[in-house]
Amino acid sequence: MEPPKIGVDRPPRLKAIQEYNCLIENLLGHNPTNPNPIVLSEGAHKYREQVDELVAAFETFPGLSEAFQAYAGKFGGTFARLLLTMHVIENCPGWVLNEGLEERERLKVVSEETARRTFDIMTKFLIPNAVRQYERLDKKGKRQEVEDGRRFAGYILSHGLTQVTNRVLHDASKDCRDKDRAGKMMVLTAAAWISGTEVNSRVHEIYVERAAAERKTRAERMAKLERGHETIRQIYG
Repeated sequence: MEPPKIGVDRPPRLKAIQEYNCLIENLLGHNPTNPNPIVLSEGAHKYREQVDELVAAFETFPGLSEAFQAYAGKFGGTFARLLLTMHVIENCPGWVLNEGLEERERLKVVSEETARRTFDIMTKFLIPNAVRQYERLDKKGKRQEVEDGRRFAGYILSHGLTQVTNRVLHDASKDCRDKDRAGKMMVLTAAAWISGTEVNSRVHEIYVERAAAERKTRAERMAKLERGHETIRQIYG
């Protein structure tokens, strides 16, 4: 989980509030008359397929609770409903201005861009928050290799590693205080952090802030240890 951030006290965005209220009113007032279904464009289909593949991946991902895996099976339907909602929102002005009974041709097909935005909302917000929530609810069932994998991921970020060698695993075992090398490798391989011995370069791009937090935490821990050792030396010689 990302470290907490200090909030910023700023005035409300009145224009955004007005636009939101207008959107809700327009959506409530929209009454479609065309019985033909809204379909996905060819580009939008690839994001639907990626969600299906993600659901299949969660079924075999190590350490996930059965409750979350059952919930993950609903992601396909959630994506479809959210995608339709996003399509309606993005095209709402078009419906409002449409004077005829038939919606415009472009309103009948979900664009690739709308599908991409919906996919980002699912994968960058809804799913990560669901994972954290189910972890909190499933404290007793949490598997140790997942915790070991999480600590090793922090070690990778803090050291900017691009490869995982036997030496790295040895040093990380001391730093993370665990001995199950195979377990944490399995978790990070399943999470696409590691392929063979290579670290996925994208993790260093995505988790820049987390890497800085990991380095800070480790530096503070080392400083605390050194202060403790110095205190013991001063008292006991």
